[in-house]
Amino acid sequence: MGRMLRLRDWNMSILPAPYVDNGLEVNGTQWFGDDVQLDYAAYVMSGFKGANDALDLDFVQSRSGSLYYVDNNSEPAVGGRLAVTVNITDATSTTLGASAMYGHYDPSAELAYFIGGLDLYLRIDALVIRAEYLLRRTEFALGSDPENRFRYAFEDLTRNFFVKDGFYVEAEYPALDWLELFYRFDGMRRTGNVARTSALSSKSGVLRHTLGANFVVQRGLRIKASVEHWDFSDFADDVGIHLGITANF
Repeated sequence: MGRMLRLRDWNMSILPAPYVDNGLEVNGTQWFGDDVQLDYAAYVMSGFKGANDALDLDFVQSRSGSLYYVDNNSEPAVGGRLAVTVNITDATSTTLGASAMYGHYDPSAELAYFIGGLDLYLRIDALVIRAEYLLRRTEFALGSDPENRFRYAFEDLTRNFFVKDGFYVEAEYPALDWLELFYRFDGMRRTGNVARTSALSSKSGVLRHTLGANFVVQRGLRIKASVEHWDFSDFADDVGIHLGITANF
């Protein structure tokens, strides 16, 4: 959810993009005939970071230059990806991918997180459709006084985690040489206990519809405009308008 409204209440998205990290990856490609391609990768890396008493990942620590190059718990996160691309015809192709990542984000290496996702790319002539589903299960510290730290009472103290998942479906079509149209529908939800001071409930969600256009001024230079409607479960609905210029050099 780029340019997300209420991002502080949600502690940003499931996995902020772009996300970069230090690590080691082994990857490869296997062809089956001329039209089916399998890509695979496995990696170890520093992973996300947070405090021992954290309630969620700390994206500032995870991107901070002073902390970025050293793993805070000396235990690498592990993950991998598989993707299959099929060239159906000269004008039609599709890619289906799956990825996963697991690690601990606190210095004591006791709070774990798991991220899993599925993604789809489909091209039919000039029409491009992209879709993705992503889930993150994150453990949090109960602290010495859970009753006063959290909004809801714990029926089971082993449920010291929350789940945040979301999706997007996007279609892009070049209507004219100078005009590209796109529509995007995405959403996110969070399930689990929250801090006493949080504005979210134990089951919170948000949906967004985006309609936009890219005006091609010349090759490598575009004017982008879009309007968004946000539907929050815990807040009033919002409408956003975005205008920008992108240039490639």
